[in-house]
Amino acid sequence: MRTEILYALQQRDQMEVILVPARVRHLTAKLPAGLDSLFDLSPGFPASLEKLQSATFRGLMDQLVRARTEHEGSDPTVGDIWDCRLVGLLAGKGREYRATSGTIDFTRLRQTWLREVAKEYGRQVRPTVIELRFTVQAASIASAALVSRPCGDMPGKLQLADMSTVVDAFRTAVNPKTRKPYGDKHRRALLGHWRRFLDRARLLGLMDEVPGTFALSPAFHQIDAQEDAEDELGRAIPEHVIAQLDEHLHLIGTSYERGGWTSGDYARMYAAYYRIVRTQAAVRKRPPGSSSAASSGSTGSPPSSTTTSNAAATGADCPSPRPQPVTSRHGRRTCPACRCGTAVRIGSSPPPAKIAPSAATCPRTITPHISSGPG
Repeated sequence: MRTEILYALQQRDQMEVILVPARVRHLTAKLPAGLDSLFDLSPGFPASLEKLQSATFRGLMDQLVRARTEHEGSDPTVGDIWDCRLVGLLAGKGREYRATSGTIDFTRLRQTWLREVAKEYGRQVRPTVIELRFTVQAASIASAALVSRPCGDMPGKLQLADMSTVVDAFRTAVNPKTRKPYGDKHRRALLGHWRRFLDRARLLGLMDEVPGTFALSPAFHQIDAQEDAEDELGRAIPEHVIAQLDEHLHLIGTSYERGGWTSGDYARMYAAYYRIVRTQAAVRKRPPGSSSAASSGSTGSPPSSTTTSNAAATGADCPSPRPQPVTSRHGRRTCPACRCGTAVRIGSSPPPAKIAPSAATCPRTITPHISSGPG
């Protein structure tokens, strides 16, 4: 037993695993007297330990079980279900330690040829446990699709049409636990794992018997990202709910006061923020071109105050037919002199000479140095 503990500690030290001597001493103090080997302990012994001591004991046993397997000459990768702590793969990207728990189930791959290719891929490439699990998951989707193909069990007769069926299965893949469809991003990620698996397997000569036509075509085998506009509109707040919120703006407030701000100041700030967000949402939901069509007419009359204030709230240019001067390079602001609500557009040209705010600074009376209006 003493030799087993020393060997396990040495292996953990080589792996640069943090070792707490006091925790090891407490563990050895709880071992039964006269014990010849740690393998002789009862299965319920770890349950009698504290959480940290149990973790230390499990780490020691992982090293001993792996050494015993190697000594007996057995290959932990022969079977269709791999024990991660025996195979010795790294846990994941950026995790420089071997996985200590979990299994990898290759029985999900129904075709014998695909199952053996995936297992040999794991032996030669030695990916992380997380990467190998994603690869097996992607291969299982392909395996389920090949079941319906007449040559699914005959790798030498697979063609491009079979790969098209596989990609269609990725496009409609669902979570087996929840039975809900995967998102487009996750489906594309799974297809990427399948693509890398095929490329590496062919590079290693694991798919020499599979025709080269059984391959992913960049022209036909892509999963396009769907627009999120429909989902966003589906989550939009109904108009009647917005109307109810507008009627209860007086309820917005807080008893919090700080830095000279009263509760009323906070209430007005929250109400103003709500109006801005509501206006921006209304502008985004408006069909393209409706804003410009409503603000520009054949009569050339100025827009209403509501349209002007909405444009100012959303940071857009006021739909005024008059040209607007460029006054700064860092943002937008309204005319400071007459408070007309006209949004001053910011450009990249240098600011004009500083003058005192007056009626002369109003965009309606200044001749701009860059004409942006109808000419």
